[in-house]
Amino acid sequence: MAFKFLGQRQLGKLPSRWVSTILMVAIEPVFIPPISPSCGLFTAAICSIICKKLYPSPAYPPRRPVQAILPSERGPACHMTITQLQETKKGRFSVFVDGEFLFSVHKDTFLTRQELALGRQITVEALEEIRLADELLSCKEKALTLLEYSSHSAGRLAEKLRRFYPAETVEAVIQRLTELGLLDDLDYGRRLAADLLNLRGYSLGRVRQELFRRRLDPETIQEVMDGLGDVDQIGPIVALVRKKYLQKLREPQGRGKVAAALQRRGYQYDEIREALALVLEELPDEDEEEGEE
Repeated sequence: MAFKFLGQRQLGKLPSRWVSTILMVAIEPVFIPPISPSCGLFTAAICSIICKKLYPSPAYPPRRPVQAILPSERGPACHMTITQLQETKKGRFSVFVDGEFLFSVHKDTFLTRQELALGRQITVEALEEIRLADELLSCKEKALTLLEYSSHSAGRLAEKLRRFYPAETVEAVIQRLTELGLLDDLDYGRRLAADLLNLRGYSLGRVRQELFRRRLDPETIQEVMDGLGDVDQIGPIVALVRKKYLQKLREPQGRGKVAAALQRRGYQYDEIREALALVLEELPDEDEEEGEE
């Protein structure tokens, strides 16, 4: 109703809090029965998803080149004077040239670059070179921090870094980390596939989907899947049916519903049929159950 009345473009112009209120009023009576105890959580989740589509998180704006900050009459070879170097609360150092703030640099950059000294004459070209080198150092530290929290594929790590740094800087960092052995997509994919199969009981199809979602390239995914060899899929299906779907098999048309649920988990139809046949053989007939009673 809200979309029909205002339209997505009009909703996108409103503040997010207004949109959330409109959606909660419009969605809850339609999708959620009033007696449902989970209506509030469900409505909030739906509103959150829609608001994220209408209000995507903006990418972090990269720092502008020095030439773009300074007046146009100052060319790359123009000499300028560093008038102030001030430490920030985050431990970086702000660089002021001719009384104007240009950028901030990492502490390591400040200590290793002799050009950054009060009263020193420096060209615009040299300032831009310092800025790019500091940007590369900052991107490396961000990448290492992300890798400390969890393993990443090169594609997923690059995707996160591009929110903060230009694509050229990210590409250089990813290449360097790969050369150092800190990024290895094939090893990452093999470990992830083994965990998904053995610990979570994923099907081969779902493992492939998860590898793709983690931004592994198609060649690496295929190599990982080929390395898995012949994986028993019947046993995990039987165990899953015994654990979650045994009661549903006793219901009318229950076999079709269980098969559909297993297909959504990524299992193949032939594997499902064979596994269900094994489980059904173990189930007692209704006549036997009545006789026992």
